[in-house]
Amino acid sequence: MRCPKCGEEVDGLCLNCTNLNELVWLDDFIITTCPRCGSFKVEGKWRVLDLEEVVDFLISKLMRIHPELQVKEIIVEYEPFTIRVLGKISNTDVEVVKHPNLKIIKETCIRCSREAGGYYESILQLRADGRALEKDEVERANEIIEEVLLAEKNNQKAFVTKVVERREGIDYFFGGRDVGRKVSRKLINEFGGEIKESKTISGRMDGRDLYRFTYLVRLPSYKNGDVVRENGKICVVTNAKLKKAMDIKTKQTVTLKNPKLVVRKSRIKKGVVVQKDEYIVELIHPDTNELIFAEKTAEFEIGDEVFVVEYNDKFYAIPSWLIIK
Repeated sequence: MRCPKCGEEVDGLCLNCTNLNELVWLDDFIITTCPRCGSFKVEGKWRVLDLEEVVDFLISKLMRIHPELQVKEIIVEYEPFTIRVLGKISNTDVEVVKHPNLKIIKETCIRCSREAGGYYESILQLRADGRALEKDEVERANEIIEEVLLAEKNNQKAFVTKVVERREGIDYFFGGRDVGRKVSRKLINEFGGEIKESKTISGRMDGRDLYRFTYLVRLPSYKNGDVVRENGKICVVTNAKLKKAMDIKTKQTVTLKNPKLVVRKSRIKKGVVVQKDEYIVELIHPDTNELIFAEKTAEFEIGDEVFVVEYNDKFYAIPSWLIIK
């Protein structure tokens, strides 16, 4: 086939008569980003992306390529903003260099605007039944919240408006209802306990009532390693989430229905076995250094370090493997 312009025999486009810039068409890049959180607005939606990801997306949307150009690689440079298109046409390697304008527009995203305005749709009230929240429970709860927010990073309501520490626990205010619900369920899956959900009308929009939701998450009164009394049996809690414990005497699993706290794991004392018989071990009291007699709940050897629990003026010697989990 001959080129209609110069008459040279060619296979496809004549490179001598073709302006390489006309092989690739590219409009200017206009990118909107939030100056507060750094998210980008892509096709009308705010998303958490890197600038490179946004540019790659816009290239796929804005770039128009001559049908005879076989693109092998697209290289993006930022200083100055340059796009190089490497490919082949008429069995010849070519490079097309484009210099579109890159304009960055600053606009506060919906999430940051709502967060700055104190907007919230749900409150998570974290409590513990009959006790104060432990430090490790609060730390784990905060980790779970961060995990949920990260998973919901493109959700414009996935933010914490404020955190209020109260005598009875902690209140978390979330931008969206779903975020509060997801966090509350994950807390129950982690610690056990119960959720109570309630709602109140916060206003009206387009003839519809708007609600704020409250999720009361109440953790169990006991934790793993605590000693409780269940139906007359002294038990060590082995799985607070599943409400399971172990009878210190029979070593059988007990389902906790109405447990009464005997002693927290953190307050259980240790003692050393100095004498033993078939039913009783003699221990050195951890506080007074006096000799005491405790009921055996397992086989011990003289010199063993055991846990000592006092209940109703009676001591029980518990093996360390049952408490340390």
